[in-house]
Amino acid sequence: AAAVSTALHPRPLLLDVPAPAGFSWGGTFTFDEAGTAFRTATASAIDELDIGPRVGLGTQSEVRRGHLPGHTEPVAVKIGLKVGAIAREAEVLSAMSGVPGFPRLLHHEAEGEGTPGGALLLTLLGPSLDDLRRRGESGPLTGELLRHVGGCLLGLLRRLHPAGFVHHDVKPSNVLLSAGAAELHPASELHLIDFGSCTREPASAAAGGAAGREAPPPAAGPAGSLLFASLAADESRATRPSDDVESLLYTLAYLAAGSLPWQGEDADAVASAKRELLVEGVGAVAALTDGVECPAAAAALRALHEEVVRASRVGAVDYATCLAALEAGQEASGLR
Repeated sequence: AAAVSTALHPRPLLLDVPAPAGFSWGGTFTFDEAGTAFRTATASAIDELDIGPRVGLGTQSEVRRGHLPGHTEPVAVKIGLKVGAIAREAEVLSAMSGVPGFPRLLHHEAEGEGTPGGALLLTLLGPSLDDLRRRGESGPLTGELLRHVGGCLLGLLRRLHPAGFVHHDVKPSNVLLSAGAAELHPASELHLIDFGSCTREPASAAAGGAAGREAPPPAAGPAGSLLFASLAADESRATRPSDDVESLLYTLAYLAAGSLPWQGEDADAVASAKRELLVEGVGAVAALTDGVECPAAAAALRALHEEVVRASRVGAVDYATCLAALEAGQEASGLR
């Protein structure tokens, strides 16, 4: 595809550099053939970036494949479609860039005349779990794969929450394989993306949370996706790390069954179904697992559901216990 002019202002690329507040990094970088960044005297200016086909589109931003001069591997260019759309994500990635399982932030272009919604330059990752499902390249998650996906995501949330953030939009389309990967298997590396709906989490609710940080401005658009959002998000209440684990439960159930009980319902009906699931607990969980054919997956979901209910009541997440619940559920089923 022909390159698309972006009018991005020339600035140095920002790679492998600690992220101080305000994105005021210095230094310039170039790349070797393996894509490793090195500090050099000659900048690969952002205004030389070639932007090609769109690879993703949301309500607040679009993602396009890009190429940098002298860099053999493509990059992801996330362009804000609304004012404020990129600022939140840039804040989160300035803290999480370089942490395993999170996209590496290569450059943040603040809002300006050329980019009214701002833009991000990121490492390009592989297909999402939702891409694989829609293309028929990944069937329903069975016990072993469900445990792997659930364990990976619990690990990523365990890194995100102590940094002071609640993701607010955990769902299959926001979980990506590594670059070049084409299928999901029990050793797949998974990556969490799309931090535009993140909120700050008070230090008291996340072990090791960032105390004293000011809350960021409201997100640029609606937080979360109705199908996978937590009940608190549906009811416009403040969210906590436990809400991300609740969304993880819905994500795993969707990937194991192919749908969720409230799929296609209006917002009030969705909130009512989730409220029943969390309040009535064990008696209501059957609705979530009825469509799951794999007994080990269904047992793991039931065990995780118990931990989600507990976490929502006490307001804190025990990640190790959640992981143990996934494993214990499979063992109790007699299958793996």
